[in-house]
Amino acid sequence: MLFNLFILLHILFFGILLLWGLYIIIRNYLKKDQPESMTLKGYTAAGISAGIFLIVFLYHVSFEAFAFKPTAEEMVGKYQIARVTGLPIKKSEYQNYNLELKSDRRFFLDKTPYIEVCESGLYEVDYQFENNEISWQCGNGFSMTHISRGFFGYQIEFIVDPDIRQSIFFRKSE
Repeated sequence: MLFNLFILLHILFFGILLLWGLYIIIRNYLKKDQPESMTLKGYTAAGISAGIFLIVFLYHVSFEAFAFKPTAEEMVGKYQIARVTGLPIKKSEYQNYNLELKSDRRFFLDKTPYIEVCESGLYEVDYQFENNEISWQCGNGFSMTHISRGFFGYQIEFIVDPDIRQSIFFRKSE
């Protein structure tokens, strides 16, 4: 939510800058008596804002195309906590909490504070729903988690409270 607001404010700012630059260019084109420096300022404002907009747009398009998207087979292995946001878990305790994903779709999770998933059950990887790429089946119930992807890897994110950004991230250790 905060990230989307940040992007929206940037788009608004650079949109206004682009319009201001185009206004200066057009005004100076119609009024020949304006100094050349004002036209240069217009080109600079329009060029910078258009360039930054293009960079942001290409980043978002290329991220979805090139970000690492692990398959279920690639996710098999052992994981440890790599990062915790907004929760009082000490860094020295990270190694006490492990997650293991087996090739036969079974998982084993050490009892981890704030994570409300059973200690063993079945998992499934499915990229159909954004932010709910892994489902954990515990008996008749299901829980969902997010695969936080980057250009060079991924982490399994257990979102505890999305409103105040509380999450526990597991990274593959083996």
